[in-house]
Amino acid sequence: MLEHYFDCPHCWENQLKMIDPSINTQNFIEDCEVCCNPLEFDLSIEDNCLQSFSVIPIGTYTISNDIEHLKNNKLKAINQD
Repeated sequence: MLEHYFDCPHCWENQLKMIDPSINTQNFIEDCEVCCNPLEFDLSIEDNCLQSFSVIPIGTYTISNDIEHLKNNKLKAINQD
């Protein structure tokens, strides 16, 4: 199994995805383990190495999710200084 970390495009939580390297091209839908919103995964594997990985939100995703994520990261950075 291969391990790959990604951020959910719905809730922005960093998560680990375990990937079966025996299938070279994969496209599947799973719910986020944190917020339970649906995600579409698209990945390719070559010689037991992950070549590409993408995850896109399905459903209620809006640009306001991105804006909120940026605000939260800026606040975290300010609080760490």
